[in-house]
Amino acid sequence: MKKQILLFSFLAFSMNCFHAQEKYGNTFNLGAGLGYYGYLGLPVPALNINYEFDLVPNVTLAPFASIMHYSEKGYWSGNNYKYNNTVIPIGIKSYYYFDGLFKWDKRFDVYAGLSLGFNLAFGRWDNGYTGPAYSPAYVPFYYELHAGGEYHFKENIGVYLDLSTGLSTVGLAFHL
Repeated sequence: MKKQILLFSFLAFSMNCFHAQEKYGNTFNLGAGLGYYGYLGLPVPALNINYEFDLVPNVTLAPFASIMHYSEKGYWSGNNYKYNNTVIPIGIKSYYYFDGLFKWDKRFDVYAGLSLGFNLAFGRWDNGYTGPAYSPAYVPFYYELHAGGEYHFKENIGVYLDLSTGLSTVGLAFHL
C-alpha cells in the first residue's frame, strides 16, 4: 500500500509539473562574453547566438554558433609579428529548466545543460613572417556544461546570464 501511495504521489507531482509548464522554446538568444578555449590559456572576447526550440516539457535544444578571437605579438629574427587566432564553435545546446519543480516567479527561468559540437579554428601570422609555424593543441570537438538564468522584462524579451566551462555570456533573449 505504501508503494502505491508513493507512486500515486509521484505521478500527481509529475503531472502538476507538466501542466504548470511554460514554453521555453521559440527563443532567439544573442550574447557576448568570455570564451575559455583550451590552448589559448586565457579568457578571450566571444559572441554567441542560438535558437531554442521545445523538445519535451522543461527541456529545449538550441543550435548555436559562437566566435572567439585572440591576437598575440611575437618576435622572430629581429622583427615583431602579430598572430591572430579565431575559433568558431558550432553545435547544439541542451537546456533543462528547473522552474516547474520549484514554483518560482514566472519572470525568472533557471536552467542547466550540456553543449556539444565542433570547433573550427583559424590562425595566421602577419605577412613576412618566416619563423616556425604556431601549432596549438587544436581540439576539434566542443563540449561544455552550462548553467544560468533569465529575467523576463516583458513576455517576449529578457536578459540572461549563462555561465559555463567553455563560453560564458550575458545577453538578450527574444521570445518569438
